[in-house]
Amino acid sequence: MKYLQRSNIYCTLIVLILFAFSPVFIAHLAWSAQETSKEGHTEKAPHQGQLLDTGEKHVEFLVKGGKEVYVYLYDKNLKPISAEGVEGVVYFKLTDNSRKESKLTPVKEKDITFLKGNVDLGTGDYSEAVVSLKIGDKKENLRFGHPAGQEHHQ
Repeated sequence: MKYLQRSNIYCTLIVLILFAFSPVFIAHLAWSAQETSKEGHTEKAPHQGQLLDTGEKHVEFLVKGGKEVYVYLYDKNLKPISAEGVEGVVYFKLTDNSRKESKLTPVKEKDITFLKGNVDLGTGDYSEAVVSLKIGDKKENLRFGHPAGQEHHQ
């Protein structure tokens, strides 16, 4: 009889522990899936930049020559979206922990309006770039790391 009571207590404890930690486990899985979807891109960026899927659209981020910054907007099917009327700033965190920023302005070339900015990263390499966009009343911040193996001081 005592054996059955102990078994019931152990089973109850196991169920309670699983029940108590299941929200943490589910939240961890959801967070991991979200991070994978933001960083695990399979699409090729049209301008060989970094491509981020925001769910509503794709954003391509590219630094050329350590001086020019480009941000292109696309729909879910990678068709260009006009950046006319979009405001933006890129905040760079350099590897020496200093910071630089570049205001982005809309530029129209070949029937495509994208965002372009100028920044002098000098000899400093950036570890992170945050693209802050204001599209109408909506604001969003998008994080990009320095693309491994891509030299931006060309």
